[in-house]
Amino acid sequence: MGLEFYHTQGGRATWAEAAARPIAPPAPRRVFGPFPVGGAAGRLVKRACMPLLALLVSATMLVWLVTNPMFGAVLDLLRTRRLGPLLLALALFPVLQWLRAWRFALLLRRSAEPPGWPDFALATQLSFLNLVLPFKLGDFSFPLLARRIVGADVLDATVAIVWCRVNDLCVVLAVLALCGAYLITPAGHPWFWLASLTVGLSSLLLPLAIRPVIDLMRAWPRAGRVLGSLLDRAPAQQGPQAFHLVLTVAIWSTHSLIGCLAAAALAPDLSLVAAAFAGAASNLAFALPVTGVAGLGPPQAAWTAALHLTGASWETSIASALLVYGCLLVGVILTAAPTLLWAPGPARRSGWRAPSSSRSDVAAI
Repeated sequence: MGLEFYHTQGGRATWAEAAARPIAPPAPRRVFGPFPVGGAAGRLVKRACMPLLALLVSATMLVWLVTNPMFGAVLDLLRTRRLGPLLLALALFPVLQWLRAWRFALLLRRSAEPPGWPDFALATQLSFLNLVLPFKLGDFSFPLLARRIVGADVLDATVAIVWCRVNDLCVVLAVLALCGAYLITPAGHPWFWLASLTVGLSSLLLPLAIRPVIDLMRAWPRAGRVLGSLLDRAPAQQGPQAFHLVLTVAIWSTHSLIGCLAAAALAPDLSLVAAAFAGAASNLAFALPVTGVAGLGPPQAAWTAALHLTGASWETSIASALLVYGCLLVGVILTAAPTLLWAPGPARRSGWRAPSSSRSDVAAI
C-alpha cells in the first residue's frame, strides 16, 4: 500500500497530502540592537543587559551618596555605631530563616511539623539567591531549587512561592498602613488615619479570603478552572490557613525587629513602629522588578525616605539604611553558608519527597 493511501487516525491528512504542503519560510528574526534575537551575540547581549542595568541602579545610588554634602556626616555617624544591637540582630537571623523554613515545609510537605535541615537549607539558599541575583531571579529559580534540595514537585513549588509572595505582600502592606496610621497624620486630613487603618486590616485578612473568592470564580469557563486547579495544589489552603498567616506575620515581625536593632545601633531612641514602617517600605521596594546589585538601591532609598517621614534626620535615615543593609547582607550569608557547605544528601531528599496532588484537574485545562 502506497503512502498516498495511508491515512492517520482521526481523519487527518494523508502522508502524500502532508508532503505536498509548501514549507513556510522562517519568520524574520527580530533585531536586538545590531544583533538578531536568535543569534548567539544577541543572546549574549540580552544576558549582559540585566546585570548592567542592576549595576547602573546600584552605581546611581552610590554616586548620589558619595557626592551628597551629607556624606561626611553619615560616615561620622556610622563610626559611632554600637556593636551590641548589631550582634543581637545577627543572632535573630537563624530564627528568621527557621520560620521561613517552617512555612515552606507547611506548603510543600502539607504538614505543620517543625522544619528539618532540608527545609532550612531551602529557605536560606532562597534568601541568598534573592539577595545576590537581580530582577527577582531568586524567586524564579525556587521551583528548581526546591526540587533539587527537597525533591518537591515543580508545579507544587511554583504554587508555593506564588502563595508565599502573595501573603508577604499583604502582610507587608498591612504593616506599612498600620504603622503609617500610628505615626503620620497629615494636617487637615483626619480621614488619613481611618483610611490607613482600613487598608492595613483589610490587607492582613486578605489571604484568608482568597480561597472563597477563587471558589466563586470556578464557574467561569477558563480563568476559574485554571485558578481553581492551581489553588487545589496549594497545601496551606487545604488545612491550616490561619497557621500559614501566623507564620507570615511572625516572619515579618522578626524582620522588623532585626531592622529596629540594627538601626538602634545608631539611633537608640528609634521606636520599633518607626523601624517597622521604614522596613515595610524597604521590603516593598525590594519587591520591585528592578533591583540593584546584591539588593543595593531602591530598598535603601525607600528606607531613608520612610524613616525621614517619621521625623528622623536625613543623616540618621541614610546611615541606618546602610547599616541595616549591611546587617541583612551579613546575616543572609552567614545562615546560607552552612547549608551550602553541608547540603542535604540525595537519600534524605528522596525520603522527604512531598506527596503529589492529583493531576486530573491540571491535565483538563
